[in-house]
Order: sequence, then structure tokens, then C-alpha cells
Amino acid sequence: MAYLIGLTGGIATGKSTVASQIAERFPVIDADEVVRKLEMKGEAAYTAIVNEWGSTILNTDGELNRSRLAALIFNDDRARKRLNQLLDPLIRAKLTQLLAELSAEKVVFVDIPLLFEQEYQQLVDEIWLVYAPKSLQLTRLMARNNYSKSESLARINAQMPIEDKRKLADVVIDNSQDLRQTTAEVLEKLNQLGEQF
Repeated sequence: MAYLIGLTGGIATGKSTVASQIAERFPVIDADEVVRKLEMKGEAAYTAIVNEWGSTILNTDGELNRSRLAALIFNDDRARKRLNQLLDPLIRAKLTQLLAELSAEKVVFVDIPLLFEQEYQQLVDEIWLVYAPKSLQLTRLMARNNYSKSESLARINAQMPIEDKRKLADVVIDNSQDLRQTTAEVLEKLNQLGEQF
């Protein structure tokens, strides 16, 4: 059985950048990609979402309108909790399947944005957090997605505060400086990991 490391962060902390660097050395399962596939037309999550909210969250071609769904869940706590209830068992089942396929690997990373929020920490042996302070999350999110300040804050505040996550993580990768510094830090951590396994 592989040693499992949960990779998490907050929105716009740079987790995807770090995940791509890790993927050069160790397998990385992307939970967001798992969700995207489960939400494709006709798949399990798609069916559950349409059963819950109806065709108003679909495009004219019948595919899920992700921006409409996002607008709904980021402005309604109950809707967000309900979506998580619907998706959580489906995501866990798929992750279990993918991890079984990688059981011969020594180390596997699982990139889970809502690792703490959805209590996935029980699934992993260690947690790595990609960190940037909330003020920087806000600046990056507004610049990256062209969201207003209130739209950005709604998304940031829908997650556990990054400072709380920092206290719970085993390894913290500080991504508040430039990319070169972050890359050096990631490589150092991966080299240490490589010496263990």
C-alpha cells in the first residue's frame, strides 16, 4: 500500500502549480478532475445534481452550467452543504478505486482542495498545505478570475480559513513569495521525501 499524502490549500494559494511540480516525481490524483468527470452528462454526480436542482443549472446542450452552479453554492450555505453531501460518497468511492490502481507505488499524493472541510484527513498519512495569506488569496483571485472583491471573498470564506489549515498541516509550503522560491521549497521537500521512501 502506498504512503498517501494529502495536498491541499486555499483557493488561489497556488496549489495547482505545486501539484504539477510534485507530479514530476510522484503520482498525483486530482480530486477536482475526479469531480469534473463525475459531473459529466450522464455520470453519477451529474444525475444527483440535476435531481436536486433541476434543469435550471444546465446549458442548452444539457451539460452542467458550472458558473450557474457555483453562483448558487457560493451564495447559499445550505445549497453548498447539500452539494457536498451528494458528491462526497461518489468522490470517496472513485478515489478509493484510483488509489487501489496505484497500490504498487511507494508514495501517492491526493490533491484535495476541501481536504479538511470534507474530513478527508482520515484517508491520508500526511498532509501538505500550500499556503498564502488571505490578503494575497484575494488579490490573486480577483486578478486571475476577474471576480469582484465580494465574489472573491464569498469563495475564500466558503473554505476553512487558511490560517486554521496551516495549524493542522504536517508540511507547509509557503507560496507567498515568487515562483522560484516556491519551486525551491517544493524540491527540498520532495528530496526529503525521496530519502524516506
